[in-house]
Amino acid sequence: MSDNPTVSETEIQAWADGRLEASRRAEVEAWLAEHAEEAERATAYRSLSEALRAHYEPVLQESVP
Repeated sequence: MSDNPTVSETEIQAWADGRLEASRRAEVEAWLAEHAEEAERATAYRSLSEALRAHYEPVLQESVP
């Protein structure tokens, strides 16, 4: 990824949350493929995000008092 050698923490978080713009996603994924430690961290963020969503999903389905 020579055109953009850095990826910001904000972009890593957005990727982990599935909120990164499609136009940037491929570039970030290519960067992560070249940076194993960062990819491992980003994957851990994604796993945590998915676990939190699964845990709190029932609360989102409750009616507002």
